[in-house]
Amino acid sequence: QVTTTVLTGGNFSLTGIALPGMDEGTLQISAQAQQNSMLYESQNSWDVELVINYAPEGGNSTVVALEDQAYTITAADLNFTDADNHNLTGVKITALPAQGTLKLNGVNVTLNQVISKIAVDAGQLKFQGAVNANGPSYASLQFAVQDSGNTHNEDLSHNTLSFNVTAVNDAPTVASPIPAQAAAYNTVFNYVVPANTFADVDSTTLNYSATLADGTALPSWLSFNSSSRTF
Repeated sequence: QVTTTVLTGGNFSLTGIALPGMDEGTLQISAQAQQNSMLYESQNSWDVELVINYAPEGGNSTVVALEDQAYTITAADLNFTDADNHNLTGVKITALPAQGTLKLNGVNVTLNQVISKIAVDAGQLKFQGAVNANGPSYASLQFAVQDSGNTHNEDLSHNTLSFNVTAVNDAPTVASPIPAQAAAYNTVFNYVVPANTFADVDSTTLNYSATLADGTALPSWLSFNSSSRTF
């Protein structure tokens, strides 16, 4: 027996319908009311659309990014599955990385922002660590996948995408430029390059060499000792 309860505002609720065993489609319902021995038939009927959809699921994933380079997040990183064979339509970012930046088309992503699969496929969702930062489990974000179903179209649990950031060798930089030097005619010229002239974020041990400004070898009358950094 199906029981109809009329609620405030003209809404109603139904009990006694075994929805799990029904197929998708439209269920037509009419109501009757009984007062004492009188049975009143409703002049209207209602169509209830039954849509069966299981929520999609994502999966935890760990990807490898390179130091000082943006990593492009792909749909494959989300490990999307759906029992109803609906399509992935987007992903909601439910927790932002504690370090580094997550951007959509160059703009910072906000908490609970939904990113469409179209944007993901276009390579617009990118993560990048801080300058010169690296390490395993460097950062992570949480997400919930969404599918093309009409109802229950978001993952009920939130998954984690972790980033291992691999170190990249950085070129040395000039920390203290060498001032112009003057040499006297017919006098031996010596100059020791100061130890603090160059810096390297990856190492304190540097190997030295010298060329002319255009990259060609030094002339025969000018030599450079790489061990002592002396001209």
